[in-house]
Amino acid sequence: MYADGHLTTFEDEQLQKLLATMGFVDEIDRQREFDAAVTRIRPNIQSIHKAKELALDLADAFKDRNQQKQVLAAVEQMLTATTT
Repeated sequence: MYADGHLTTFEDEQLQKLLATMGFVDEIDRQREFDAAVTRIRPNIQSIHKAKELALDLADAFKDRNQQKQVLAAVEQMLTATTT
């Protein structure tokens, strides 16, 4: 989504799951966090490869190993979906 500017149903489902796992159970909280993430990352994304680099760097910000794995899996799934 960050690379091509379009949020697919699959990407939305993955993001909603990740945000819920992070403790954002209310829809409004998830939307706020999603909007904040888009605002932070959009200026830095110029290609799908830059998006992957930045997403992997951001995954390091998660202290919980399970959350890091979830972020990495979500990024890999999304990149696979956009490159096929």
